Amino acid sequence: MGKKAKFGWVMLIVLLSLYIRCANKKNASLLQGKAEVMTLTLHYSDGSITEKGIRIAPGFIRQNSNWETESRGYTTKIYGPAGNVLHYVSIGDPSVIFYDYLLEEEELRGGTVKLNETDFVVRLPVLPNMAKIEILSPEGKIVWVRSITNKEIEKLRKKGGYHGKIW
Repeated sequence: MGKKAKFGWVMLIVLLSLYIRCANKKNASLLQGKAEVMTLTLHYSDGSITEKGIRIAPGFIRQNSNWETESRGYTTKIYGPAGNVLHYVSIGDPSVIFYDYLLEEEELRGGTVKLNETDFVVRLPVLPNMAKIEILSPEGKIVWVRSITNKEIEKLRKKGGYHGKIW
């Protein structure tokens, strides 16, 4: 392959990368509005979930991909005041840790470890008129629910940092 052809391929890849990056930023800003993220710090213990803290900070949530919306375990949903789903994302099972290791023969192996208890974080977009956040188990049962008001969101914006029972 000649120098001109290589240069052409490199330019094509660079331009495609820039286009995809700009498109993702545009979609994220549309989803985010003011570009804020709600970070929920949660605790998992034998199938139940409790809140440890909540924070609102500047940031972006990328647009849902197929990987995030496929059912992989637990699902987080944000509801509006009328009970309509504003946003949802699959978060997987917080009690399962995936690991990989390399054997001497350069063969990759791996597996999972199931924890009875662990802390984990869920990042969600701050949306206008959010009213409730739910986490559903793989079986579809509600394992955690929290009401949230615009007034509470404003308080969290002003305070910054983590707020909750522990943290």
